[in-house]
Amino acid sequence: MNRIGRRSFIARAVATLAFGAFALDAARAGSGMLDADKLKAELRATTAAQATFIDDVVDKVQKGLVPEKMLYAAYKFAMKKEVGRRVFYFRLCLVELAKRARLKVKFLSF
Repeated sequence: MNRIGRRSFIARAVATLAFGAFALDAARAGSGMLDADKLKAELRATTAAQATFIDDVVDKVQKGLVPEKMLYAAYKFAMKKEVGRRVFYFRLCLVELAKRARLKVKFLSF
């Protein structure tokens, strides 16, 4: 039987845990975020203009105009805010992140 040293074991354990956390985060960010209906429900989009805005954002992410990571960051920020105002914070965060990333993308207003 092959014995493994303490340092080697710790290094392998840390690498395995880091890869697992990265894979889980990527799966979480990549799988459900592009579902417009899920976003509308969780952000509590109540008007037709808000729903159209979310559809437009998801369309821009799918076309590659807006990074998916930016959508996920704005979503996480908005989910920490007051329930009735989440869509507004989502839009504010997306606009600010797009400015900081120097993206020339126009988002719909509502």
